[in-house]
Amino acid sequence: MPGELWMPKRGEDIGVSRSTVVVTTGSFPEISQTFVVDHVKGLLSSGWDVHVAARKVHHDRLGSVALDVPVYELQAPSRGNGPKRLKSALTSVGLTGVSHLKSVSVRAASYYAPSLRDLLDEIGARVVHAHFAHNGLMASMAARGRCPVIVDFHGYDVLELPRNEGWRHFARFLRGTHGIVHSSFLEKEVASQIDLPLHRVTMGVDPELFGGSERASQWPEDLTLLTVGRLARVKGHDVAIRALSDLSRRGDRSDIRLVIVGGGPERGALGELADELGVSDRVEFSGPLPPARVAGAMAGADFLLVPSLPLGGWQESFCRVAVEGLASGLAVIGTDSGGLPDTIGTGGWVVTPGDHEELAQRILDVLDSEAPTKVAERARSRAANFDIARMRSDYDEVTRSVSESWS
Repeated sequence: MPGELWMPKRGEDIGVSRSTVVVTTGSFPEISQTFVVDHVKGLLSSGWDVHVAARKVHHDRLGSVALDVPVYELQAPSRGNGPKRLKSALTSVGLTGVSHLKSVSVRAASYYAPSLRDLLDEIGARVVHAHFAHNGLMASMAARGRCPVIVDFHGYDVLELPRNEGWRHFARFLRGTHGIVHSSFLEKEVASQIDLPLHRVTMGVDPELFGGSERASQWPEDLTLLTVGRLARVKGHDVAIRALSDLSRRGDRSDIRLVIVGGGPERGALGELADELGVSDRVEFSGPLPPARVAGAMAGADFLLVPSLPLGGWQESFCRVAVEGLASGLAVIGTDSGGLPDTIGTGGWVVTPGDHEELAQRILDVLDSEAPTKVAERARSRAANFDIARMRSDYDEVTRSVSESWS
């Protein structure tokens, strides 16, 4: 059984029938993956007995997510123990699956699967939820014949990993599982490659947390643009900085500033770009923030920019950040990337990926033609389709359906 890193004091049984669910992921808790924490909270509120298992547990963050669940860190043979790694791999994939070990994702999954298998046996799990396809590989290997597996597809695990390693590896080990998708775009992508039952769960946000502030009838003089996301090339933060520069050069909106929330490898390059364009005094890097502080940043902003770039096969599969912006009553401007236009819908605007001049012009058009109160009304109307209560209900319904069908 994997080492248990954190076990809260359990309260008295709440008096309803509770079945055990394991939610497994790569790293827990991750600031950029708040949907995993919300998923766990939703299952708890629906009466499930939830355990979390991750390849890497951030022990120092566990207290901040306020989850009354046991959290386990899965174990794998050390890199220096070749014989044990080989035994783990062969046990996990079987003789007919040896050829698939050329996939990095399959190999990694095969090393951790025995640890997860021990946990499933120990606690008598009824269902396993695996976030991201590569963790679905691990769960499928571990749960074989024990309980059903539900794989939650999110984006890069569909658009990048399988294309780099070959879809056949994922199709082989995800056969017999159930899948969850959060957008029509991702549903089409998964269905075109893997034959498995797919369930649609509407990704939601907490309207109380992201309710935002009341919007004024006129735009403020000191306008604030906001981007939220990991500082990676595909998120297009550089496009937002260039749009800010375009607006500054026009002279009529020199009071605009840009707040960038997130951390990642592009931090240095983005700072250099802001210096080069002469806007560094109006670009603020806030670093990665927990959900409550992201909500605060949105409450204090006027526009949310989601300038995502479809690079290397990656696209936005849904974009929860866009919904958070809509719920906060912001003027949300995204790009034509994957499922992002469908998420924004009638609540905001969509521009061409990478076109900073078009982005700058759209900001000016909104300022000239839309009152903040009207923007907020339309945005929040759209966000109402993505309430977190619906997300929890959807997850519960899928979990119960899959569990009952297995029984």
